[in-house]
Amino acid sequence: ACATGKIATAQKAIGQLVSGGSGMCTGSLISENGHFITNNHCVDDQSGIDGLEYRFNFQNTTCTGTSVAQTTSVRGGKFNKTSVGLDYTVLQLPKSTATKFGHLTVDPVDVKKGHSIYIVGHPGGRKKEISTVDSESGGKACKITAVNVNAGGQTPKANVGYTCDTEPGSSGSPVLSAGSHKMIALHHLG
Repeated sequence: ACATGKIATAQKAIGQLVSGGSGMCTGSLISENGHFITNNHCVDDQSGIDGLEYRFNFQNTTCTGTSVAQTTSVRGGKFNKTSVGLDYTVLQLPKSTATKFGHLTVDPVDVKKGHSIYIVGHPGGRKKEISTVDSESGGKACKITAVNVNAGGQTPKANVGYTCDTEPGSSGSPVLSAGSHKMIALHHLG
């Protein structure tokens, strides 16, 4: 999908985690102070953070173009908090990163089945992509299909299920409400 309107604004805060020159996961700025969230299985401590690069604006310049936009790289960061059971890690990047790219608002809403969503990430380590449909359902819009889901080794009833095209590298991508454009979940377990 192509980013326009509020989707174009929301996608700016999403970056790719790069280790050893290769894209490995996705994450998002979630505060004006540079707090960044991704999955615990992507990075879980300060030593892992020290070796990472975060690429912002790694995307095409236009929806149908093939030219890469001016990408900004940030290195390092400061470990803040992690959870294996909820599969998240929060770290802090320089505040100037959030000043330049903005941040997502995390919505504490109770998500219900049928809630329309989209996911912005770096599937396969590629440039940023926006997933708005599920090809396995014949191209229907992405939506929440289950709430309070138990998922292998995770905190009981802490997951939601949804239909939306993703690939490895999408781990840590924000699951965004199609209505509010706020973050309602953190993608993992593709």
